[in-house]
Amino acid sequence: VTPIVMLHGTLASGDTYANTVMRFTSNNYCASRLWAFDYNGANFGGTLDTASLDNFIDEVLQKTNAEKVNLAGHSLGGGFGYSYLNNAAHAAKVKHYVHIGSGSQSGPAGINGEIPTLNIYSTDDAVVTGTDIPGATNVQLTGKDHYEVATSAETFE
Repeated sequence: VTPIVMLHGTLASGDTYANTVMRFTSNNYCASRLWAFDYNGANFGGTLDTASLDNFIDEVLQKTNAEKVNLAGHSLGGGFGYSYLNNAAHAAKVKHYVHIGSGSQSGPAGINGEIPTLNIYSTDDAVVTGTDIPGATNVQLTGKDHYEVATSAETFE
């Protein structure tokens, strides 16, 4: 089973994904395949440390004996995910990418849009105006605020 690495948003932490982890494990997904990367979420658009994320993903790959991870990013974590995947060596380690309640993008993740991308956003998100990403699988939710886009059962589905 492909490990999942989750990136939180501004002023958040890996705890953002606590309910998501419980949903995965209650559906027989192995807890040892679920990882949250904690970083300085108070960065507010500054330079995010893709080298630290790359080291973390290397550790996950080593500990799980997997060839690739699935990567998911919420809000600032979504932009972080796109930045990380804009490097061919990094993108080679990622099987799929999930962009959650994050900024608009011109296409799927990766230098040439080669990473299959799932884009989930809500029309009722007052923090980030979500839009479809051309070439991605787009899921538009309604009635979910910015945090609920990352934590809801609908997003998990």
